[in-house]
Amino acid sequence: MGIRHILRSALLSLRTNLRYTLINIAGLATGLTVFILITIFVHSQYSFNTHIPHADELFRLERGFHGITNAVEAEPLSSGIPEIKKHCRITKIWGSMFYRSDDMSPSIRAEIEAVVADPSFIDMFDIEITERSAERLLMSPGSVVLSKDLAERLFGDSQAVGQVVSMENMHDLVVEAVFENLPPASSLDFNAIFPLEYLVSTSGNPQYFQNTGRWNYETFFRIDRENRETATDKLQDELDILYEGSGMTLREATLRPLKEIYFSEISDFHRHGDKKNTFIFIIVAGFVLLIAAINFINLSTAQSAKRSKETGLKKILGAERSGLIMQICTEGVFTVLASILIALAVTELLIPWYSDFVNIDLSIKYSAINIIIILIGVPLLLGALSGLFPAFYLSRVSPVSVLKKEMNTGKGGAKLRTFLTIFQFSISIFLIIGTVIVNKQLRYISSFDPGYETADIIEVSLNNQIAEKFDVFKQACLSNPSIKGVTRTNQAPYRAGNVWSVYHGENNFTWPFIQVDEDFVRVFGLDIKTGEDFSENMLQRETWLFLVNEAVVGAFETPDILSEKINDHEIVGVVNNFHTASLKSEIRPVTILLSPTAAAAYTYIKTDHVNPSGSLDAIREIWDELSPDYPFEYEYLEDKIMAAYIEEKQFGELFTYFSMISILISCLGLFALASFTTQNRVKEICIRKVHGATSFGISMLLSGGLTRKVIVANLVAWPAAWFFMNNWLENFVYRTEPGIGEFLLAAIIAQVIALVTVSWHVYTTSLKNPAETLKYE
Repeated sequence: MGIRHILRSALLSLRTNLRYTLINIAGLATGLTVFILITIFVHSQYSFNTHIPHADELFRLERGFHGITNAVEAEPLSSGIPEIKKHCRITKIWGSMFYRSDDMSPSIRAEIEAVVADPSFIDMFDIEITERSAERLLMSPGSVVLSKDLAERLFGDSQAVGQVVSMENMHDLVVEAVFENLPPASSLDFNAIFPLEYLVSTSGNPQYFQNTGRWNYETFFRIDRENRETATDKLQDELDILYEGSGMTLREATLRPLKEIYFSEISDFHRHGDKKNTFIFIIVAGFVLLIAAINFINLSTAQSAKRSKETGLKKILGAERSGLIMQICTEGVFTVLASILIALAVTELLIPWYSDFVNIDLSIKYSAINIIIILIGVPLLLGALSGLFPAFYLSRVSPVSVLKKEMNTGKGGAKLRTFLTIFQFSISIFLIIGTVIVNKQLRYISSFDPGYETADIIEVSLNNQIAEKFDVFKQACLSNPSIKGVTRTNQAPYRAGNVWSVYHGENNFTWPFIQVDEDFVRVFGLDIKTGEDFSENMLQRETWLFLVNEAVVGAFETPDILSEKINDHEIVGVVNNFHTASLKSEIRPVTILLSPTAAAAYTYIKTDHVNPSGSLDAIREIWDELSPDYPFEYEYLEDKIMAAYIEEKQFGELFTYFSMISILISCLGLFALASFTTQNRVKEICIRKVHGATSFGISMLLSGGLTRKVIVANLVAWPAAWFFMNNWLENFVYRTEPGIGEFLLAAIIAQVIALVTVSWHVYTTSLKNPAETLKYE
């Protein structure tokens, strides 16, 4: 049998069985689309920071509080440990940058998210400089380096290097270089780089970096990989020398590779992914592909008996076994190839939406090796696997047996289909359980009490104009009856990343350090458990005054917390515990300092529940009068808190979408298989109808075997789903618990899917006139 004849016969066979061909292509194309979408997302997750050529040599110093350290330790450690080749410290700032081309033109304003770093940062992190005015950058406190995008926003097509910009309309800076926009796979996200000395100059304190208690930096070292353990062993000794005589209890120092930061579950200045979520997506991708392949194999084996007469006649006419095998496998290859081409086209259409949804720039990498694998390797593999059983089974059929109608119609094929159907149902039940539990946890997060009021409170970032006139702004707001309260802080209470060292006896704690004004407790509705709240009278006192939460009482292990000190400063009261991070972390001890002038990052305003728009209009009017250079921009606190769980929400929605598609693919395959099975038993159905059987009774009879398969599938899926979903829920300290209800719901849904699929075909068959079907028998 020649190649040309094999190809023509394969195409003719696919056209003859067009219904099953289209079902196969639709199911497989859908499965491949989901598989490709998940694969490119997973690949993007594992590619973070790999754009840096020497990423394997970059390590971050960690000493107990996530990835944050002070700025004092970098230089002594670098000089004392020969294995450290370079070091750099970084922190981040946010705000507005202004540019005015001449005195007559209006200022151009751009929001910035900037890294403040040592000069070595550019080389260590392989920042690609496209324009520069100096050989060594970040040496002057009055300089700044901008990204290409930020430079274009501020200067358009004009030359950026040498221009003067203003940070918050307060500090003039000269642009000394422009760098290429960061690749999407950078865990550090920024559009400007300030020299570390900028903080010294703006603070007016030459000893700014000598404060060991100010923990707001990340410290990176460049070390040859083979020297990592040696350097780590020397860290503690060098730290002991550095802090000798201080009485501090030092926490263990470790080095974390840069490539591990993205998947780390800690707070720092980087974007993070969830390794468990990524692993679950890998499992889902495999499941989707398996379901699509199972449908393919099921339909191929189901049609084997139907094609037996065709195969027998071809063998009588001289067809060789190898040619018959080749033809059936070629049909599979054609079907898979068509499915892949459709899947690639659909994926390309979905990628823009998909990239926006996951907030990552995604694309299919059409390298030569990928094209060979996708367009040649996968069709050959899946096509061969899907056609293997029917090809070998049919090709060895005796032509005489076929023509005598003595052929066994496929016990082997039936057993294979039974196994694959159970396996397919197991995957579907697993995904249903996972979808229900994931969405249950997301509902739990959205309704969880953070420990403070969030309703009707807006968050507004402060600028220098409002910060300088905050008392005027606050009084003007409170004079409006629709505004219920105003306060300000140095950091968001739900994301308290700025920390400091707290010493208590021989203990050295690292806790969040929130600076607030006297109305913080009242606006956020915190409860005073012991002592008293901040008041205006306390502003006249020259000492530092603190509120602490109940977790501090537990850490100090004292019944009389008001007699204790926070670094020799007075504690005036205790508030209830509240969350300063996501539900993935336990409630932490928090120190709250009465320091209105230092609380210059955010203002929180409680608006009127009945007339929120009136409150917002009043605030905007006051804002525009006091701060004409900055637009009034706000977000509701509830939305900001939920934004902290955006990755979990995206994971839940994607998991739900992909699971539903997988289940639909299963239904598609089961629908086709039930159709084929019902056609083979149409005479039996008609005879039973003649003898008085009802459509419902026949449905129950034919679905009995399917019900047993669903029961077995539940026994397989339940333990796997319980294990994986409990593992995922361990991401959260505060979480819901999976109950028997989710598992029973999945079993019921799977059973309904099976019954509805079979019953539909039985019902449509039972509507036929039995006489028409049986008149030739």
